[in-house]
Amino acid sequence: MERLKTQEEIESILDDTFYIISTIRDPEFPQTLGDLNVIQRENLRFQQVQISSGQKRNEIYLGIIQIIWVPTVPHCHLASQIGLSIITKLQQELPNYDEYKIEILVKEGTHQDKHQLDKQINDKERVCAAQENEHLMQFIQNLISYE
Repeated sequence: MERLKTQEEIESILDDTFYIISTIRDPEFPQTLGDLNVIQRENLRFQQVQISSGQKRNEIYLGIIQIIWVPTVPHCHLASQIGLSIITKLQQELPNYDEYKIEILVKEGTHQDKHQLDKQINDKERVCAAQENEHLMQFIQNLISYE
C-alpha cells in the first residue's frame, strides 16, 4: 500500500472483507458464518502502519486487516478449518489481497485453544501446508463456495 487510505476506502475494504467471509458455510450447521454471528462486521479492523520513512511523498504504509471471529462453542473442534476457510476465501476473492497483512484471531474467551488457533492460522507456512492437502481443501472448497 503506497499511501494512507481514506476512511471511505477503509470502510469499503472492511465491507468487502465482511461480505466475502460472512457467506462461508459453517462446517456443522446449515447456515453461514454471518448468519451465526461467527463473523460480525464490528469485529473487523483496519490498521495502517508506516513501513518506510523519508520524505512525505515517499512514505509507504502496510494495511492490516484484522478479523476477530467467534466460534459457536468454546470447544469447537472444527475451528482450524473455519480459520483456513476464511484465509482461503480472502486469498481467492479479496481485491488486492497481496497488498494487505491479514490477521485472523479468535475472540478472547470464546475458545479453549484460542492462542494455538491464532498461531496456526496466522502462520503462512502452516497455511500453505494445509492448502496442499487435497482432501482438506475439498472440504474447505465446500464451505467457501456456499451461497
